[in-house]
Amino acid sequence: MTVATTLIRLDSAVYWVIADATQGGQMPNQAPVVRRRVGLLVRRVSDSAGKVSLLRLVERSWSELF
Repeated sequence: MTVATTLIRLDSAVYWVIADATQGGQMPNQAPVVRRRVGLLVRRVSDSAGKVSLLRLVERSWSELF
C-alpha cells in the first residue's frame, strides 16, 4: 500500500490534511485496484512549554474525498 499526505495551511492555526492511499496496479501504467482519500481539519496549538500539537476540530472534522 502506498500513502501520500498533503498538508495545506488554511489559516494561522488551521490546516487541511489529505491522505491518499492506493493499493494494487503493480505496473506504472496500471490504474490502482483500491483507492481511499480522506481529508481532516486540524488546529495547531502549543502548550506553556512551547510543545506544538495538531488537534482534530470537533465539528465534522473529516470527510472522504473522491
